[in-house]
This record gives sequence, structure tokens and C-alpha cells, in this order.
Amino acid sequence: MAKRCKWGDGDDDDWWQKEEWWTNDRWEAANEEWSTNDWWPTWQRDEAPAVTESSAARSSAAAKSKPKAKSKPKVTPAPKKGNNRGNAQDQREYSRWKEDHRELQVLRYEKQQWEAKLQEAQGAQWAAEIEAEWWENQTQIALHRNDSLLNDLKEAQSLNKTAQASCDELKKKHEGEVSSLKREHKGRIEDFGRKRRSLQDDKDNLESRITILEVQHGEEKAGKRTASQLMMSQVAGQTQGKDS
Repeated sequence: MAKRCKWGDGDDDDWWQKEEWWTNDRWEAANEEWSTNDWWPTWQRDEAPAVTESSAARSSAAAKSKPKAKSKPKVTPAPKKGNNRGNAQDQREYSRWKEDHRELQVLRYEKQQWEAKLQEAQGAQWAAEIEAEWWENQTQIALHRNDSLLNDLKEAQSLNKTAQASCDELKKKHEGEVSSLKREHKGRIEDFGRKRRSLQDDKDNLESRITILEVQHGEEKAGKRTASQLMMSQVAGQTQGKDS
């Protein structure tokens, strides 16, 4: 909580001397206005004679109570005494007014400070309320989004259960067919194996026959080459005999 500003309790104790209203001209004008106010002539007109008559009556009564000796001159209050009394009272009233005015200015300054702090607090409160409202809206949006996601999740779980049930039903329904196909496929594999081995045997036999034929063909080709060479040698011998 903010500490209340007090007179003489801080670094700005002389703030009132810095204000525009705290000037000698202003105080002198106020003093002149106070001194020239019409209450003093009114008091002299209405109250001064009564005070004078009261003083004279008291003096007359005192004179009558004493034995008469010598007649004394009548004492009348001097006008200056009344004026001095009025000036002193004027100064006291002015001092009180001056002090009251200073206290009033201090209170006004404190009031301004508190009003500024109050406005600042109200601004902070409004900002906090706006932020709280924004967060509340964000929370409502997040809750709505979460509800939508939960509904989607529930729907997906329901669809998953339905699909799983359909899959189990199809699996049970086609389990026998799958077993039959597996057995049939296994039989086909074994049949293909037997056929492959038979073809391999036929291939081996064919390769053996090809080898035998190649050998025979080579031998026949070699025999033909030998006979051709013998014939050519005989022809060459006959040709040489004729030439000689």
C-alpha cells in the first residue's frame, strides 16, 4: 500500500515553496486584502463604543464605592489602544489564515496524489479485467476445441471397434478357405518340384546325347580329313611322274 505523504516526511518537504501560489507577491496581496477588509471599520463602528461605555461604567461604579475625596478626571480609552488591539488581532487572524491556507494546500496536494494513484490503480484494474476476460475467452475456445477433439476420438474409437469386429468376422469366415488354399498351394509346389526334377533329368540326358553326338561327329570329321589328305597326296605323285 502506498505511504501517505506527510508534512516533513520525505525529500519533497519544500514542495509548497516551489508552487506558483507560494510567492511573496501573492502573500503581500493577500495581506493587503486582509488589512483593507471592511470588517475592521465595522467593528470600530459597532463594537468599539460598547467596549468604551463598558469601561466607563466600571470606572464610574468604582468611583462611587469609594469615599469622595477629590474629583478625578474622567478616564476615556485612548483610540490607539483599540487600534493596537485590532492590529494584533488582525495579525493573529492573518497568521491563522496563513497556516490554514498552507494546510489546505498540503491537503489539496495530497488529494491530487491520492487521486492520481487511484486513477493508476483503476487503470491497472481495468487492464487486469481485460486480460482476465481475454484469458477466459481463450479458455472457452480451448475447451470447445477439446470437446470437439474428444468427440472425434470417440467416433474414431467406435469406427475402429466396428472395423475390428468386421475383420474378426471375415477372418473366421474365410479361415477354412485359407487353410484349403494353403494345402492346395503346398500340393502344387510339390508337383512343380517333381516336374522340375523330371525336366532336370531330361536336360541331363539331352546334354549327354549331345556330347556323344559331338564326339561322333568329330571322329567322322577327322576320318574324312585323313582320306582327303591321302587322295591329295596320290594325285600329287601322279602329276610329278608325268612331268619327268
